[in-house]
Amino acid sequence: MKIWKREFDFLLVKFKISDLKFRPKFLRLRPPNFPTIRLSQLASLYHQHQGLFSKIISVKNPEDLFDLFKDIKASEYWDNHYNFGKLSPVDHPKTVSRDFIELLILNTILPLKYTYHKYHHEEIADEVLNFYKNISPEKNSVVDSWKKLGLLCKTALESQSLIYHYKNSCEEKNCLNCGIGFKLLKESSNV
Repeated sequence: MKIWKREFDFLLVKFKISDLKFRPKFLRLRPPNFPTIRLSQLASLYHQHQGLFSKIISVKNPEDLFDLFKDIKASEYWDNHYNFGKLSPVDHPKTVSRDFIELLILNTILPLKYTYHKYHHEEIADEVLNFYKNISPEKNSVVDSWKKLGLLCKTALESQSLIYHYKNSCEEKNCLNCGIGFKLLKESSNV
C-alpha cells in the first residue's frame, strides 16, 4: 500500500494535479449498488475485455451482449467489504446480476450503439429495435403502474415506449391530448 501512495504522491507533483477528492454518494443505495462495488466491477469489465467499445458496437444479438458481462465481479477485496476499510459480515463475491445487466443494456449500451451507428448505417435502427424486442421488459414503478391499468408488456421495447409515454404525456399532465388519458378521464367521470 505504501508503494501506491508514494507513486500517487509522485504523480501529483510531476503533473501538478490539484488535490483530488472523490466522495462517492451512498445515500439511499443498497450495499450491492454502492459506487465502490460498481467501480470495481467496471474495472473488471475493462480488464476482461480489451477493446470493449468495439465489441459492444459490433455485437449482433442480445445474448452476445450478456456474454460480455457474464464473469464480471468486483475484486476479491470487495468479497467482505462494501466500503474502504470497513469489514462486512457478508462474505461473498460481488457479481453483476442479470437484471442489472439488462438495465445497462437498455439504458446505456443500446442508446450508445444506436447513436454511434446512426451516422454510418441507417439500417441500425432495425437492429437496435430487434435488441429491444428480445430483452425482457424493464422492472420499475412506471411499468408497474401501467400493469395496474391492465397494460401488460412482454418486451423491453414495449416497456421503454410506456416509460417514454409516461414522461412525455403523464408527467406533463397532457391527458386531454392522449388517447389513454382521455379514456381514463372519461371512464372516471362516468362512475
